[in-house]
Amino acid sequence: MLALKTHYSKGTTHTCASAMARRSLKTLLLNSRMRKLSTIFAMKYLLPSFLLLGSCALPEFLVSNETTAQNIMVQPLPIVNFAVLSDNVAGGGVLPVDVVSTLVGLGYSTIINLQHAEEDGVAAEGEAVIAAGLEYLPLPMGGLDFTREQAVAVADAINNAKGTVLIHCRSGARVTAVWALAEAIDKSLGAESAADIARNHGCREIPESMVQRVVELLDAN
Repeated sequence: MLALKTHYSKGTTHTCASAMARRSLKTLLLNSRMRKLSTIFAMKYLLPSFLLLGSCALPEFLVSNETTAQNIMVQPLPIVNFAVLSDNVAGGGVLPVDVVSTLVGLGYSTIINLQHAEEDGVAAEGEAVIAAGLEYLPLPMGGLDFTREQAVAVADAINNAKGTVLIHCRSGARVTAVWALAEAIDKSLGAESAADIARNHGCREIPESMVQRVVELLDAN
């Protein structure tokens, strides 16, 4: 009888352990399924609402740590040396006329063209931009003859824009220089910060002579 009782106790213990394991597994599966359903619900119903409201940030569980407001607000364009310069400013090279018609739908409101009127495609671009209902600001300049006044005009246009601003030239070099100067003037930055923007935070690498032009114009005030 004692042996039988001992055998029964062990069997009972084993049965209880198995039941507990099954319950734990069922709980894990249920939790996993609920998380999956929550994510699907959020993607289907909450995400469109955030986008329609123009939210600058999404819930943490929908985005990675690397996602920023810039990625959400500024939409990329198929132009040479395209770069996101701030949360509402993009820059780059030549703007193809066939891209202009897509800009409004991508949230762009203002185009600043730094090219001279005689450069290829400038006239056609201006007509296309105006026809699309976008703000158009032509500010023709060269690589070393841009002025402080032009940088102030760029800063003012950005501050008054209702959507994303695109600043462009032929290759993005002029954009990089004038953006550095405009940003420094608008935010009261020093020469060192302006030079850092010109060297490291524009559309492309520019000659040191252009960087020094930025510094000189900033110091001239």
